[in-house]
Amino acid sequence: MNRIWRTSLLAIFALAASALADDVIFYAPFDGSPDAATAAGDKQAVYAKAPAYCQGIKGQALAMQFESIAYATKGNILVDQGTLTCWLKPTASWQKSKDYNWFFTAGEWKKSGLIYLYYCGDPINGPRFMLGKSSEANWGINAPKMEWTVDQWHFFACTWTAAGSRIALYVDGKLSSELALGGDNFPKDVGNEIHLSSAVPTAMDELTIYNRALTAEEIGKKYEELKPAAEAPKAK
Repeated sequence: MNRIWRTSLLAIFALAASALADDVIFYAPFDGSPDAATAAGDKQAVYAKAPAYCQGIKGQALAMQFESIAYATKGNILVDQGTLTCWLKPTASWQKSKDYNWFFTAGEWKKSGLIYLYYCGDPINGPRFMLGKSSEANWGINAPKMEWTVDQWHFFACTWTAAGSRIALYVDGKLSSELALGGDNFPKDVGNEIHLSSAVPTAMDELTIYNRALTAEEIGKKYEELKPAAEAPKAK
C-alpha cells in the first residue's frame, strides 16, 4: 500500500512540474552558455564580452560584474502578468558597496514601462522589485534587509498581474512583500531588451520567466526543489 501511495505521489508531482513547464516562456540555465534553453521569443544573448561562469545552484551559473547581457523582450516577457524567478548569490563581499545592482531589467528608463529586480547597498532595505508605466510613474516593493553572505544562494520570485492588480516579491520561497495596484498602473510595454548585470561580484542561476503569476504554493515548491543544504556560514 505504501508503495502504491508513493508512486501516486510521485505521479502528482510530475504532473505539477509538467504543468509549470508549460507556462515557461523563457529559461536560461547558464550551463556554459548565456543563451536561453527555452524561449517563446529569441533565445540568443547579446554581449560585448564573453560571459564567465561559476558553480551554480544547479550545474553552472552566470558570474556577473559590470558586464551586461541582453535578450529580446518580444515573446520572452508579458507586461500584464507573469513571474520572474532566479537564484542569486554574492561571489565576494558586498559589505562596502553602495552601488545599484540591476540584476534584471526589462524596460528603458524614461522611454518605456519597467519591470526591475535590483538591490542597492542600503542599510535599511533589501532587494527591490519595481514595476511601472515609466520612470516617473512606478511602484516598488522591498524585501526586508538581508545578510548577503558570500557564496550563499537566495531564491527570488517576482509576480505581477494586472487583472489581480497586484505585485509581489518572494525570498527563499516565502512572501516578503506585496502591493495592490490599479490595472491601469501596469506598463503597456517594456521596450526591446532585457538586461542582466551587477556592479558587484554576483552569480545568477536558473533565470525563468512564466506567462502567469505563480501561486505562493508553486513558488514555495520551486524553492524546495533546489534549496541548498544547510552549511556553516562563510565570511561576509
